[in-house]
Amino acid sequence: MVKRNVESRTAATVGTVGRGECKTIGGKLVAVSVRLCGSTITEAHIDGDFLIDENGSVAGEADRSLIADIERAIVSAGVTVDAISDTGADGKIIASVEGNDHAASVDDCRTSPDAVALLATIEAVIAGHPHTRLVGTTADAIVTATMRAIHNIVPAGNNTVSGPINIAPAGGVCRQRRRGMASGAKSVDVAVPDTGASVAPEPTDTKPADVKPAENLTERWSSLAPRVDVVIDAEPYAPPMQMALDEVIARRVAAGIQPPTLRFWRWGSPAVVIGAYQSVRNEVDGRAADLAGFTVVRRVTGGGAMFVRPDDTITYSLYVPESFTAGLDAAASYRLCDTWAFGALHAIGIPAVSQSLNDIATTDGGKIGGAAQRRFPAPRGSYGNHGPQNSHDFGDPHGHGPGCVLHHVTMAYDIDAGLMTRVLRISREKLVDKAVSSAKKRVTPLRTLTSLGRDVVVESMRAYALAHIPGAQPAHLPADVIDEAESLAGKKFENPDWTYRIP
Repeated sequence: MVKRNVESRTAATVGTVGRGECKTIGGKLVAVSVRLCGSTITEAHIDGDFLIDENGSVAGEADRSLIADIERAIVSAGVTVDAISDTGADGKIIASVEGNDHAASVDDCRTSPDAVALLATIEAVIAGHPHTRLVGTTADAIVTATMRAIHNIVPAGNNTVSGPINIAPAGGVCRQRRRGMASGAKSVDVAVPDTGASVAPEPTDTKPADVKPAENLTERWSSLAPRVDVVIDAEPYAPPMQMALDEVIARRVAAGIQPPTLRFWRWGSPAVVIGAYQSVRNEVDGRAADLAGFTVVRRVTGGGAMFVRPDDTITYSLYVPESFTAGLDAAASYRLCDTWAFGALHAIGIPAVSQSLNDIATTDGGKIGGAAQRRFPAPRGSYGNHGPQNSHDFGDPHGHGPGCVLHHVTMAYDIDAGLMTRVLRISREKLVDKAVSSAKKRVTPLRTLTSLGRDVVVESMRAYALAHIPGAQPAHLPADVIDEAESLAGKKFENPDWTYRIP
């Protein structure tokens, strides 16, 4: 066990909270917020821009169940402040391991007995959810974030912390920034130190799949024939409606009552779209967003926050049967779903490439856009008002739906980088494995790569899809899809209980 002098921290461990983050190389950021009573963790909550991949046979809240079980494991593992040593003036912690004093970074405490035991516990929890996978982060990263959270504890009532310090319900996070960052502070546009915070190893999920023959990808696209509907929204839709359309179409494709579909969005107003597992308060400056006219909505997929202004953004969604990506790892699944888009961008002279797990980027690493996915299982029985006897026009011969992979992408055609960094809160940790010093420098809008206008780019991509995706045909969304989405938007995506489920 790591021994330490706790006298200077004893007063700070009564009713205290802390938040730690860990960015996985080539992957995603996970954050852990803890509440301590005495020297023991009594609450733990996870958030971040990681993704969760659910097997199509799993319905409901399987992703939330995994997160909740990991949170309970952190609490029950018995990790205490004795696992973390005091911090010296140079930013190193002073630890004494088996009587051998040495200076080490806080991450060295991952090798303490407490941390090793916690890692084993979290790995066992993850193994207990065989149909639900963390993508872009690892058990080791969660342990690192937990140890950093303990190290970053802030006394309740500390007057250096702005705003209330609250622990959210299961799946949520502390309502505070990392220690030393006042509410509303931005950690962008500052150099990442050369010795930067350590990051977790690249998870195996992000390594390329062993799918070598190009014919394999061609066969997968051919499997979507004889019909793929290519749709452009009939009118601009408000952000909650866009979220609802994604879910409604995905569930209909999953049920076999709608064909595979490619939809180009028309945004009705500015929005910040946060990922399914992100904390609103830690990702968005609410006051700045309100002043700038941005609506904050939560989508059903994981990943990071999307900064959307209608004239500056290109968004599309692909809804395909689960068999389309069967057998592929996460990175290969993303590349497959965006194959047509890379071809469309190359056709107009934009040198887009796949980067990391789910980004679309330039050859020199500038980010053009990002993708996210979620799997929807085929429903049992009927879907909505569609009976099983006539609902599965696009299912198998036995009338079963094919399930659905929802894959959506948002690309920056242009961007107001200054406004983005006022509205979004982007931590240094998110940038530690990027060859940039700020979020501003990381984004490369399409406008800088082509003289074509936004609408021309969208129409070019639509035309390319119609010409190159087997079975593609122009189509419109049925009226009952719009009606169902309008209802869902009001019940779910405009509901603060959904948006702020992770405050």
